[in-house]
Amino acid sequence: MVAGEGPPSLQDSITAFVAGHSGCSLNDICKAVGGKKDFVGTTIHQLLDEGALVNDGNSNGYRLCLSSSLCSSA
Repeated sequence: MVAGEGPPSLQDSITAFVAGHSGCSLNDICKAVGGKKDFVGTTIHQLLDEGALVNDGNSNGYRLCLSSSLCSSA
C-alpha cells in the first residue's frame, strides 16, 4: 500500500474477487471480502446497476462476472 492510501473499498474488493472468480455467487464473495451479507448484496446491486458486473444467474442465485468478461466461459 502506498503511503496515504487507505484500504480498498468494498466495491474494489468485490470487483477484484469477481475478476479472479468468474461465475461466483454472493456467498462466495461474502466469504472472500467479509462484511454483512445484506451490505455486500447492496453493493453488488450498485455494481450491477452501474454495469461493472453482470449476473448470469437465475432465480436460484447469482452467477457474477465482470461486464468485460463472459460468464459462459467460467
